[in-house]
Amino acid sequence: EFAATVLDRYQLEEEQDPHKHNYFMGMPVPTVIDLGIFLWGIFVMVCGRVSLGSIRSFFMSFTGWSWLLITSRAGFEYAAWVTSTSTTHNQHNNYQHNNQQLATKLATIGSSLRFVTIANATVVCTIWNLVLLPIICFKSIPAGEKRRK
Repeated sequence: EFAATVLDRYQLEEEQDPHKHNYFMGMPVPTVIDLGIFLWGIFVMVCGRVSLGSIRSFFMSFTGWSWLLITSRAGFEYAAWVTSTSTTHNQHNNYQHNNQQLATKLATIGSSLRFVTIANATVVCTIWNLVLLPIICFKSIPAGEKRRK
């Protein structure tokens, strides 16, 4: 059994201090951040699809997989929050059903992707910013005499 999901953590913190989390647009700030990351990831993948002509080539790169992991993790955690707060109404009995079991599964999946996502994003950031960017910059800048012309 997963020790503590995101939802369990929120519930325990709410019981200890109900005013601990700041809210934005009716959502806890971590949930708003997850929503922002999820929407930005979708935007990046759509732009990748448009610029590459096919989404298949996007997933041939390590960077593409990194974006998929980041977007998926944030999407699962946001979906867990939405599922945990949604209720179902019956027309006859007017009862509410909380979808905690599904929310717990979504939160567990999202939480289990955290390490893989951060490790993947660290590798991509390191390779692009510390290895490829300096090589591209030094190779693309012409020698002194060629720059003057």
